[in-house]
Amino acid sequence: MGIPGSAPRSLATDPSGSPRWARHLQDLCRRLRFPEREGSRDGDFEEAWLLLASSLLRYLRYHACGAADVEPEDLEDVARQKTLDLLGRVEAGQWEPWTRHPHEVAGYLSQTAHKGLVDVLRFRGRFQPMSVLEPGGPEHGGDGPEAALVGAEDPFALVEREEFVRALCECADRLDARTRRAWFLRVFCGMPSREIATHPDVSSRPLAPAHVDVLLQRARIRIRERMRRKGFETREMPPGTFVELWEKLWRGEGR
Repeated sequence: MGIPGSAPRSLATDPSGSPRWARHLQDLCRRLRFPEREGSRDGDFEEAWLLLASSLLRYLRYHACGAADVEPEDLEDVARQKTLDLLGRVEAGQWEPWTRHPHEVAGYLSQTAHKGLVDVLRFRGRFQPMSVLEPGGPEHGGDGPEAALVGAEDPFALVEREEFVRALCECADRLDARTRRAWFLRVFCGMPSREIATHPDVSSRPLAPAHVDVLLQRARIRIRERMRRKGFETREMPPGTFVELWEKLWRGEGR
C-alpha cells in the first residue's frame, strides 16, 4: 500500500474555496479525539492516515522540486513519520485542527512537510544509530545512559519500576504476535518501517511500510489505553525502565 500523491478530486474545494480535503481531515481528527460511537476509531484512523499522508507527500514533492539527492523513498518516509507524529498529537490533545480554518490546516501541513524535508537535507549521512542501552529519547521515556548503570537504588523506585514493567509486559502480551514484534523492533531496536516490513519475524511475506505504520500506531494506542486503565502513563517511565523492559521482552520474544 503506497501513499497516494494527492487528495481525491471530490475533496478538492467547496463553494467557498476552502479545501474540502482539509475539512474532511478536520472531521476525522475530531472523531479520533472524541469518538462518536464504539469501534469507530480504527476506520477513522485509517482514513485520516491516508488523507494526511497523501497531503504531506504532495507538499513534500512540491518543496523538493529541484532538490538534489532526495529519493522518492525519502519523501515517503518523511510523510509517514510526520503523519504518525501528528495523529499521535491529535489523540493526546496537543493538535486540534478542527479549531482552525481549513486554509490554516493546509498551510500548517505545508510548513510541516518543508521542515521535514530540511531535516533530511541537513542530516543526510550524519545520523548515528543509538545504542539500545542508551535510549535517551522521548519514545523511551527519557532514560539516559545512566539508566544502564547498576548501583544503589531507592527501594520505592525499584518497586515502582517493577510494577510499571510488569504492567507494560502484560499490555504488550495482549497484542497479536505480528503487531507486538513490529512494536518491539521499532521501540527497542529503532528499526524504520521499511525494515520492519520485510523482517521475517513480523510476516512471512513482505508488508507495505504504510501497513507497518498503521500496526505501530494501533499498538501505541492500545498499550497507552491499557496502561492508563492500570493507573500508569507511558510518558512517565521510572528511571531504568528501558533496560529492564529490553531484557524481559527480548527473552519473551524468544531471542
